[in-house]
Amino acid sequence: MSVSSILSSSRTAEGRAGIAKTSESDPGSPASQEAALGLAGGKTHGSGMTASGAKGSFRLFRRGPWENLATLVIAAGVIMLMQPFSIELYGWSFLTTLVGTAMFIIVSKFPD
Repeated sequence: MSVSSILSSSRTAEGRAGIAKTSESDPGSPASQEAALGLAGGKTHGSGMTASGAKGSFRLFRRGPWENLATLVIAAGVIMLMQPFSIELYGWSFLTTLVGTAMFIIVSKFPD
């Protein structure tokens, strides 16, 4: 399906002008791909994953708590950077902040 066919103006089912819709019989449409894989309607495949990619009973990799932890690691690294007491904490501050930032980037991809 080309970009021009998606963006071209056409009549929708309601009779108004709008963006062209793909039909479910279109082999490139997401609905037909999910139907072909048997994922439509929340069905699962062998690994227990649904069409959205979230596993219902496995809630360890949720975005919220991991983002909070990553934010705390970043804050700890900044505090270690600005404290005047220990040169060893100061030495580890950059690595701590870097690990927290990388962790935040990774966990922001987790499902809600």
